[in-house]
Amino acid sequence: MPFTGIADPEQLSILRQAMDEYCLTRGISDEQGRDAAAWLVMFLFRNGASSLEELRAGLETEERRRA
Repeated sequence: MPFTGIADPEQLSILRQAMDEYCLTRGISDEQGRDAAAWLVMFLFRNGASSLEELRAGLETEERRRA
């Protein structure tokens, strides 16, 4: 489902889970790091990644790109 500017409760749950998993696996706990992770998750979501699997794949791709 494309991003319309408003995320429904199911989408919010998926976004939160993707961000929490990303931060947990990378040891990110500070506010600045979590804000950056949230920005990245929303960037992926706005660009078409709407499932948890798509978000995970996008986060991993971005991690490799930045390495």
